Amino acid sequence: MIRTGADSVISVVDVGGVHPFRMKRIVGENRLINYIDQGFEDMRPRQELPAVYIRSGALYIARRNIVMERNSLVGQDCRAYIMDEERAVNIDTLNELVLAEYLVGKLGAR
Repeated sequence: MIRTGADSVISVVDVGGVHPFRMKRIVGENRLINYIDQGFEDMRPRQELPAVYIRSGALYIARRNIVMERNSLVGQDCRAYIMDEERAVNIDTLNELVLAEYLVGKLGAR
């Protein structure tokens, strides 16, 4: 067993092409601006952008005191469990539910 001192672990997945440096906001009269203002339009290929992760929703592990005393699943020393995109099925939409059902059926046939 590896002891890290972590008080929580959350599964994450790489955002891939949906990188915040490529995201936009609409303000005012339909004016398009960068979501993250770097002072320039970042046109680098996504493969050259720094890795960014989003919670996958698959795994939340926290010490009991974090949950009970802080009413949270995220502690001060939270570590990442990086998942493959294929295993990180987050079900927030009907399309994601259909995909999850498909994957369960496909994996169950093995």
